Amino acid sequence: MEAIETIDDLNKEADLIKSNYIQMNSIIQRRQYAQYFTPSEIASFMSSLFVFNSNIEDIKILDPGAGTGILGIAVINRLLTTYSKIKHIEIVAIEIDTALNEHLKASYEICCAKCKEKEVDFSYRIVNEDFINYCYNKIADFNGESLFSNDAKPIKLFDIIILNPPYKKIDSSSESRKLLNKIGLETTNLYTAFILLSSYFIKKDGQIVAIIPRSFCNGTYFKNFRRVFFSKFFFHRIHIYNKRDKAFNEDEVLQENIIFLASRLEPESNKVLVTTSDSPEDKSFKTFFIRHDLIIRPDDKDRIIHIITDENSLKIVERISSLKQKLSDIGLEVSTGKVVDFRAKKHLTDYNNYNIAPLYYSFHFNNGKITWPVASKKKKEALTISPETEGLLITSGYYVFCKRFSSKEEIKRITAACYDYTIDNFKLIGIENHLNYFHIKNAPLSKDLAQGLTIYLNSTLVDQYFRLFNGHTQVNADDLRFIYYPSIEQLTALGKYFIDVLPSQEEIDSIIERELFKMSKDQNPALVNTKIQEALNILKQIGMPRMQLNERSALTLLALLNLKPNDKWSDCKTPLIGITPIMDFIKLYYGKEYAPNTRETIRRQTVHQFVQAGMVIVNPDKYRATNSPLYVYQFEQNSLELIKRFKTKSWENSLKNYLATIETLSTKYAQERERQMIPLTVSENIEINLSPDLHSTLVTKIISDFCPYFTPKCKIIYIGDHYCPVKKTEAAISCLNYYCYRHFL
Repeated sequence: MEAIETIDDLNKEADLIKSNYIQMNSIIQRRQYAQYFTPSEIASFMSSLFVFNSNIEDIKILDPGAGTGILGIAVINRLLTTYSKIKHIEIVAIEIDTALNEHLKASYEICCAKCKEKEVDFSYRIVNEDFINYCYNKIADFNGESLFSNDAKPIKLFDIIILNPPYKKIDSSSESRKLLNKIGLETTNLYTAFILLSSYFIKKDGQIVAIIPRSFCNGTYFKNFRRVFFSKFFFHRIHIYNKRDKAFNEDEVLQENIIFLASRLEPESNKVLVTTSDSPEDKSFKTFFIRHDLIIRPDDKDRIIHIITDENSLKIVERISSLKQKLSDIGLEVSTGKVVDFRAKKHLTDYNNYNIAPLYYSFHFNNGKITWPVASKKKKEALTISPETEGLLITSGYYVFCKRFSSKEEIKRITAACYDYTIDNFKLIGIENHLNYFHIKNAPLSKDLAQGLTIYLNSTLVDQYFRLFNGHTQVNADDLRFIYYPSIEQLTALGKYFIDVLPSQEEIDSIIERELFKMSKDQNPALVNTKIQEALNILKQIGMPRMQLNERSALTLLALLNLKPNDKWSDCKTPLIGITPIMDFIKLYYGKEYAPNTRETIRRQTVHQFVQAGMVIVNPDKYRATNSPLYVYQFEQNSLELIKRFKTKSWENSLKNYLATIETLSTKYAQERERQMIPLTVSENIEINLSPDLHSTLVTKIISDFCPYFTPKCKIIYIGDHYCPVKKTEAAISCLNYYCYRHFL
């Protein structure tokens, strides 16, 4: 710790503490406290969301579940660098794990020293206590009255509450659940409990910033939380990471998260700023301002939270909400399959035995219909009918089955299939627990209604709407109840298009548009995301590196090809286009607005790779300087001819020929990079390759020309390069007694 001189260094140290702690403590130990430590980049971003009057002098911070203290450190750093008139900072850190005390104290002592340099009075207090217990003792008075009682004791309020709460279900018989009930709170997860409790400690004009799972946005389990919290608080900022494995990748957490800033004060002009990026490292933010009443609709009794990230998402919500009816309004119900196979193991049997009921799994789905049996080698596909199994079976008839889980390979979250009882002709059927099924008071549907509902649920519009409020890959029965539906008459009319087989995806989307929204003059918003997904598919099949398989690259591809959502791939063109016009095209036709400072990210992290891959040509008409505002790009002709064949019968052969004549682009890109590397001999037995840029050229000149002449006996112990830093020099650096943090320059 002695070599740490700045709060930025402290952020890095907190990252190292986190990594060491994770290595030293098993998953089981960390799960005891549901610990998922915040990376420093996320902590810095979260602290940047707070906005205060420039004249503010005194700040009180609460950090529930402080961990290594990195969130508090990030806030203090922000205050010291942004608010010059600040005079006093106080932080209270609540942390149940005493093993982190030494790190917390050391961190805050550094903060104390930095504040002293700025002539800012700083104080801190570390409280080793369960946060729920801490709050209970503060909130409830000796008579057990709640915070809202007239006799309630006054409690200390804070200007800032910043938290990354533990993610863990609260056992119904646990002491935590009992304490929450005593102060009038009913919630099922620690993270929502932390948010609710924090809300009682914030000043009227104070601000809460948190990173939590998106699961609270919908579902019955979190309905009470949404009702209580958002009756007093408003969103001001929302940030979403598109890739769910990036925020806490060191902990291997596969979870869609949301970062938000909330306050008791209404947002200015009722507008909430929503931003999105692929990961904490991704600086290409998409930005969108949306009215708060469109995120949480006042007339929605379920208080569903719609994360609307762009103009197109808003159009999807508006279009499907125009149907106005939820499942209960049209007299339909949805339930989860009753058969949990491992619990009914003794009743499972082969499908060719007598006195059986078929048992339907997700692997029986076949293009919108149910195919049974499939002679599975892993699962028994039938149940023996007996008094013990009657409660697990339902009367046969027409039903709609919907998968509860989707694999990461599946493009869609919602996948539905129509069950036709006349094919198998059983009186009773079993539905496995990984499926949901639609019915009318436990009775079957009519044939046309079942087929029409299957078409509707398989539409791109429904799937994309579902993603706006559902933050995971699971599709629960509750989620399906919250979707808006056409009337029974409209669904029945849709059924006439289900002739023997489910229509293709394009046909389904066309049917939905024609039958349900024929009076609408607006472009079908579902086409936007469909086109983006198709562009991603092209990039993947061509072989672009993983870092370019994202929405930004897909949209850039569409802009370079001048392809609008309604266009066919055969309509591709090759305009001369610069980076700013690419961003303008994306905003105009796809409703995705990138922040102005994203320009360089698009150029360096997408267009540059397209150029390296040979797909795009730079300034084909004439030479222009790199910094010229007229610098342009154009799609290469052979690549253009290939992409025009996408979704045609000739695509596969054309792709095969294309890849045979030019190397797979990711391989070609890697080989091109290797060819351009600058070789450098460091010593007699060490030779390295540096990135092909001016910085590396300068480094090479210094080591090859300057050092032998001016420092003939010097030893090279470290060379920084963003491609390949020297790694065998840390021992030498440590001998110099300097703080060493491995990084890429």
